Amino acid sequence: MCTAVAISPMVFLTAAHCVSGQVLYIKMGKLLIKGYEIHPLYQHDRSYAQFDVAKIKLLYPLKPYPFPEISSPQFEGEFLRVGFGMRDGLNRKTILPQKLRQLEAGENLISFFENNSVSGDSGGPIYQFQDGEWKLVATHSTYSYGPLGTFSLNPTLEAIREWALMP
Repeated sequence: MCTAVAISPMVFLTAAHCVSGQVLYIKMGKLLIKGYEIHPLYQHDRSYAQFDVAKIKLLYPLKPYPFPEISSPQFEGEFLRVGFGMRDGLNRKTILPQKLRQLEAGENLISFFENNSVSGDSGGPIYQFQDGEWKLVATHSTYSYGPLGTFSLNPTLEAIREWALMP
C-alpha cells in the first residue's frame, strides 16, 4: 500500500513503483479505479527515482474541492511531506517537515535529509510554502542511506504537469 494525492477530480498521483498488476480502488472511501498510467520515461530498473510517478484514473469524479497547484520547487522555503506509511504496525498519517539536501533541476529530482521514511510513504505529496500558500512540488519516491548520508529522492512535478493533468 502506498500514499497518493488527488490533483484533479479524476486523477491521483502516486509513485510508479507502487502500481503493478491490478489496482482496484483507492482506500479513501473505496474510490473505484478506471486504470493507471506509469510515466512513459520511468524505467524501474534504471531510473531509480527519476520519473517515479504514476497517475491513477478514477471511474467517477471526486466532488469538487481545492486541488493543489503544481509548482516548481524553490531553493528557499519550508517543505512538508505527507505519508500514510506503516508505523507501530499501523498505516499512520504523518506530516513531516523536510530539510532540503539538493535540487537537481536537470534530473527533475529533489532530495531531502531525512530518516523517517517508511514503507507506505511512497507516492505521498511534498508541498512547499510559496507566495503565502502550500503548493505541490514533488511526490515521495525512495529512501537512501549509505556513504553519502541518509536522504530521500523525489521526482518533481512541474516538468510532467501536462502529462499528469491529462485525463
